[in-house]
Amino acid sequence: MSDHAAQSPEEEPHLEALRRAVAQGFTPVPLANVPVLFYERLRGRVVDTLKIESMTEATAARWISNDGGPWANADSPMWQTDGDVATVINELLNLPFADQRHNFPRSPQAPHDTSSQPQTEEDECSPRLH
Repeated sequence: MSDHAAQSPEEEPHLEALRRAVAQGFTPVPLANVPVLFYERLRGRVVDTLKIESMTEATAARWISNDGGPWANADSPMWQTDGDVATVINELLNLPFADQRHNFPRSPQAPHDTSSQPQTEEDECSPRLH
């Protein structure tokens, strides 16, 4: 006998999308006393998040941190969508990255401070601790 509940045909596309997200690096984030599933994927300065309240209520978002850590600009994601689980995951997994190091150019409104920018390719690939 299986430990898993039977899946309905209605649930399968949503569960398959979640499996793909996990296979592409999303990990569950334990939240105490919150009736949602929350997953995140960290890639350089990019943080992708999934919040799942039900099969039909989910939010996906992409956050870009400045130099202050992954949640430095947590007030507003650069991209966000709401909908059913399969739709928001598919949209999130189809978002492009700016380059292979997953670094995005600074916002034109942000002051351009060259003191925190890498001077060599080696520096750019090395993690920075602040």
